[in-house]
Amino acid sequence: MLKKLLLGLVIAIGVLIGLVYTFPEHALALAMDAERDASGLQAETVAVGDLKWHLLAGGNAAADGLPLVLIHGFGGNADHWTRTARTLTPRMRVIAPDLIGFGSSDALHGGDFTIPAQVARLHALLQQMGVHKAHFGGNSMGGWVAGAYAATYPAEVASLWLLDSAGLNTTKSEMTLRMEQGHKLPLVVRSAEEFDARMGWVFVTPPRLPGPLKGVLMARDIANADHYDAIRAQLYGVSLWLDTLIPNTAAAHIPALIVWGEKDRVLHPDGATALQALLPKSKKIMMPDIGHCPMLEVPTQAAADYLAWRDNSKL
Repeated sequence: MLKKLLLGLVIAIGVLIGLVYTFPEHALALAMDAERDASGLQAETVAVGDLKWHLLAGGNAAADGLPLVLIHGFGGNADHWTRTARTLTPRMRVIAPDLIGFGSSDALHGGDFTIPAQVARLHALLQQMGVHKAHFGGNSMGGWVAGAYAATYPAEVASLWLLDSAGLNTTKSEMTLRMEQGHKLPLVVRSAEEFDARMGWVFVTPPRLPGPLKGVLMARDIANADHYDAIRAQLYGVSLWLDTLIPNTAAAHIPALIVWGEKDRVLHPDGATALQALLPKSKKIMMPDIGHCPMLEVPTQAAADYLAWRDNSKL
C-alpha cells in the first residue's frame, strides 16, 4: 500500500513538473489560483463605465465593518498582496485591485495615468462596490495613490498603511542617482538580463521562480515596456508630491503605519521620516535587510506588524 502511495506521489509530481515546462502559462495560472485560494481571495471583474477592473477580494468582516483596500506599485498587480493577505483575511475583508493600466484591468493605452486620475478611478470603483469608507494600504506608487486618496477623500479613509511609498520629495535613492547619470529606469525591462537585474534592485532576497514561470512573467513585462514608460512619464514631474497634497488637510490627522525596507535601492529609506513628519499620528517601522517590497519579501511579518499596529491603535 505504501509503495502504491509513493508511486502515485511520484507520478503526480512528474505531471506537475511536466505541466510547468509544457504549458507554463497554464501552470502559472493554476499556481496563482492556488495562492489566492490559500489566502481566502477570489478574482472578480467589475465594470465601471467603460472600464473593466480586475480585483481580488475576500476575508471576514472586521470588527469595524470596514475593508482594507490594498494598492500595488508601479508595474505590479493585485497578486503582490496575495501572500500578505493570507494573514489578514481571517481578521478583515481585503480588496486588492489591479489599477487601470496594470495587471488584468483595462490597459487604457494612451490614457491619463497621473495620480489624480488613478485616485478618481479608484474612488468610482469603490463607490460602485458600496465601499464608502475603508482602511487603505499601498506600496511604492500604490502608497502615493493611497496618500493622495486620503488627501482627496479624508472622511472616507480610516487609516493608512504605507510601505516604501513613492510621492515624496526627499533624499535621492540609489536608483534616482543612477538615472541622473544617464542610465535607464531599471523597473522597466526589455530583456532577460534587465529582468534579472530588476530583481536585484527591488529585493534583497529575490523570490525563487521556476524557469518556465519566470519566462511567462518576463515576457509580459517586456511586452508592456513602452506602456510602462508612458505611465511613469505621467508620474514624476507631473503629479503632485504627497508633501504638497497632505499638509493643511484632514488627511494629516489620519492614523498611519509607515513601513520601509532599510535596504531599499528604489526609494531612499529617508522617505519614512519625511512621511512621518506629514502624518503625526503615525508609527514607523524600519525593516532590516529588506528591499523595496516588504509585502513580497516578508509577507507574513509585514502582515503581523500591521495587525499588531491595528490592535494597539484600536483600529
